[in-house]
Amino acid sequence: MGFGKDNITGIYKIVRMCFNDHWKIQRCEILDVNIGRWRRLRPPPYEVKFRRKSTCVNGSIYWIEVTPRYKLLALNLHKEKWRDVTLPSGALGTSCQVANLENRLALAATYIENHHWYVKIWCMHAPEEETWSLIYSISLFPLQHRLDNSIPL
Repeated sequence: MGFGKDNITGIYKIVRMCFNDHWKIQRCEILDVNIGRWRRLRPPPYEVKFRRKSTCVNGSIYWIEVTPRYKLLALNLHKEKWRDVTLPSGALGTSCQVANLENRLALAATYIENHHWYVKIWCMHAPEEETWSLIYSISLFPLQHRLDNSIPL
């Protein structure tokens, strides 16, 4: 699922996708909430797992797919066209999530470096050029850190 606003018309839209490897079924539909009727939309170029969360930024809905390889997929809600988005260099972490950060596309990814677990947050500054900047790198804790109540706060 995805939900967002067409920046040109101001109309809110919902996107739903259905994939089935066994029967090779791909179905994608879009709902214009003003009309209240689902209609078919060309399926994306590859499957997006049903647990992947989406975000809407500047009239496009984004999904990140991590398996079998990292891909960032966008659907322009006005043109209703799919496109791949270039990921920031070095942004492939253990897990990733897309978000809307002050009306900019953001990517949060967890990493393991030097026996520490980190989260790095990248932000897209120029959507037309797909330029990214690393805005935060946060050390969460050492890998051998215990996550229980025996550690005083």
